[in-house]
Amino acid sequence: MYKFLSVLAVTLSSIALVYAMDRKIHKLSRSLTILTVASFAIAWIEYFKFEIPELVFRFEKFQDVVLLYIPSFVYLAFRDFTMKGRLKRHFVFLVNIVPGFYTILALTNDLHNIFWAGAKFSDIYNSYRPEATAFVSYFNLYLIYLTILLVIDVITELKHTSSRLLKRTLFLCVIIWGAGLTSFNLNYNYPLLILSVSSLVLTAQLTFVTYKWEASTISSRFEIFDKSDEGYIVFDYDGRVIDFNTTALAMLNLNSREVLLKNSEKIQELISNTNDIIKVDDRYLLRRWEAVDTGKVLVLRDVTEQIKASKSKDYYASLLQGLFENVSQAVLILDGDGRIIDCNRQFEAMFDYKREELLGRRPEELIVPEELKSEPGKIREMVLKQGMVRVRTMRRRRTGELLEVEISVVRVGTSEGDILYSIYTDTELEREFLRTSMNILQRDPLTGLYNREYFVKKLVRILEEEKDVYVYNAVVFIDINNFSHINVSKGHTFADELLKRVSERLSKAVRSTDIVSRAVSDEFWILIERFARTPREANERIRGILKKLFEHLEQAYYVNGEVLNLGFTLGVYIFETDRYDEVLRKASIALKEAKEKGERYVIYSAELDEKFGHIFEKEKLFKTAFYSGGLKVFFQPICTSKGKVVGAEALLRIIDADGNVHPPLEFIPIIENNGMIHMVGEEVLLQSCEVLKSLNEKLRFVDINVSPIQFMNPGFAERYADIVEEMGVDPSKIVVEVTENIILGTSEVVRNNIKKLLDYGFQMCIDDFGTGYSSLLYLVEYPLKKIKVDRSFVKGIPKDKRAIKILEAIVSLCRSLGIDAIPEGVENERQLELLSLMGYRLFQGFYFSPPLSVEEFSKLLSEKCRE
Repeated sequence: MYKFLSVLAVTLSSIALVYAMDRKIHKLSRSLTILTVASFAIAWIEYFKFEIPELVFRFEKFQDVVLLYIPSFVYLAFRDFTMKGRLKRHFVFLVNIVPGFYTILALTNDLHNIFWAGAKFSDIYNSYRPEATAFVSYFNLYLIYLTILLVIDVITELKHTSSRLLKRTLFLCVIIWGAGLTSFNLNYNYPLLILSVSSLVLTAQLTFVTYKWEASTISSRFEIFDKSDEGYIVFDYDGRVIDFNTTALAMLNLNSREVLLKNSEKIQELISNTNDIIKVDDRYLLRRWEAVDTGKVLVLRDVTEQIKASKSKDYYASLLQGLFENVSQAVLILDGDGRIIDCNRQFEAMFDYKREELLGRRPEELIVPEELKSEPGKIREMVLKQGMVRVRTMRRRRTGELLEVEISVVRVGTSEGDILYSIYTDTELEREFLRTSMNILQRDPLTGLYNREYFVKKLVRILEEEKDVYVYNAVVFIDINNFSHINVSKGHTFADELLKRVSERLSKAVRSTDIVSRAVSDEFWILIERFARTPREANERIRGILKKLFEHLEQAYYVNGEVLNLGFTLGVYIFETDRYDEVLRKASIALKEAKEKGERYVIYSAELDEKFGHIFEKEKLFKTAFYSGGLKVFFQPICTSKGKVVGAEALLRIIDADGNVHPPLEFIPIIENNGMIHMVGEEVLLQSCEVLKSLNEKLRFVDINVSPIQFMNPGFAERYADIVEEMGVDPSKIVVEVTENIILGTSEVVRNNIKKLLDYGFQMCIDDFGTGYSSLLYLVEYPLKKIKVDRSFVKGIPKDKRAIKILEAIVSLCRSLGIDAIPEGVENERQLELLSLMGYRLFQGFYFSPPLSVEEFSKLLSEKCRE
């Protein structure tokens, strides 16, 4: 039988656990959640005591410890549900301090035998179980203490609440507590005790969840009542206010103290006034009474806006009359029989009749042509049925001149019957306005060509139309080469005149049915419609069209007395059907390819999509790495012949989400094109400065490669100087590596940046010396500190005698100028030996170390210092 009780306890505790997870009781009470888990654990242990009798002694010790905390967590769960928000952490600690003390005694019982005195044989399990000492019985004092706290809490709650729901829940809590105390006195009958605990936990869950649900429902109803747009004041049978919502207080400009169980002047006025609408302060309130069980409810609705609207009716009537007189269109007002009631000045001017001549007459008698005499009657019948009619028709002036007009007739119901408002619009004026508007909206104001918006609309329309036998179309994107230089050197007026001349030639070079558009600045788009039936024919004809375009466009231009020859780059996409955005994208890809390859034109092909898709993926990978901290600077040591590290070259590495390391060469052209090279350069400098600071005096310098694009930024040098100053690094420790073609460039911006960097204290170094222009002019013009000898010379030694001679000449020249020459790509001891004999003092290459992460480089530097 006892085993059955343990199985029943497991079942009840499992149900309680599932119920707790389903109802998310952990969000309502952490204590009840702990109770649920504890009862589940001790129920299963009770079951295992029957299955594994030899472990009864150990199992029951665990149960004893868990049971110590059951009363405290029952009490804490009660506090969670009935006194939410008042429970503090230190109070939880105090409640559990006695169970904690007993737990310590139980866990250290082998040292003092205060908690358990030994073992006794149990008929229930047919095995030995631990026997508690007399001291354990003092735990009942703690239970009495908790009972007193519970009773005090219940009395406190009952004094401060009128909620029947809460009172009922408190009563159930007391019953649960009493049942729990009774079950705790089931001395050594653990199957029945554990079953009681499981039952009590499930009962507590059901009680408290029901309370929370009902309390939430009452709260929701009260919230709806309190936030209603209407004001509610509840009176008892003696006329005293017993409840109200915030809307009512706001309407009456009162606070709760002036209203509750009192009869203020405003409340008395509300009760005594017999009018349905009363004015309180600056509000108009519509009132009504509703009967309820406890008394009656006064319902208030704010109708201030409606009253004000009614009072301003006359004002709006006069305003409408003014609108009727001054509207730009001709208006005629008719009664239901079609007789003229009124007209405005515009109607008089349109038809050359005076108002007095029109009143009481029908329009067909005066302004309707003979052949349309029956039309006004038909229009009236339609508008009386439909409410509104719009027609285009002819009407006649007093002089007999015919006008094409659009008439909009609206029926308006009044207390005296229907009246008809007829609005006359001169469509000739409307057409002229539309022509002007469309011309403005569709045309480029400078060249008179169609604008980008019209081009796109026309392209969409073509793609949506049904195809005939001529199914192939083409889009040609045209860009003027170096137009920005013309704009800067010649001025905007000259450039605008040049664009007009180009536009004229484009219009002459294509069919009249083709659409020529100035899309943006110096870029023109041409839409060639239905010019071929087969792909082969389309390719042949498009080349003929392109040839004709070049013939027209590349002739000399005469602008403001100057002769100018222009170059053009074209991108072409031939299509049968596609999405409009894809058409534009593919033509743009073709134009971009032509620019990059320096060709006159490129016709789109699927291979271009693969190429640019690959570039896009690379760009996406780079941006993801950049913004997620995946850009890391590695450092390759620069050493003496003895292996001492004196400097390093900062080398960028891109680490993707999978941890793969990518060299920068595959990304540099992309980020130079999209402008990210400036941010990347600053990031490399920042990380290099951080390494210099962390290594203190262990490193004399760091070489940083700088892109030519960075030097073209006028603020480049100032920005680098700001970063180094903010990081607290000596600028002389930063060596800016540049290629020879940068220094030989004629750009004033580049030269200014180099000069500023040197003035700020940065060092300059020529990278890949001997592979560029190899002019010695910059060795004289700039105070260079270092040059990097290209690895191609080092690779050839010792077999390549020419390479040896060049290396000897370079080191001799550098020594005479006081410049450190650093050979790159040193890979073996023989190369190092020969270079040292030539006179080189600093070296870089895999013989010493590959590029290392910051951590590895720091470790290497520490090891070299110890040596």
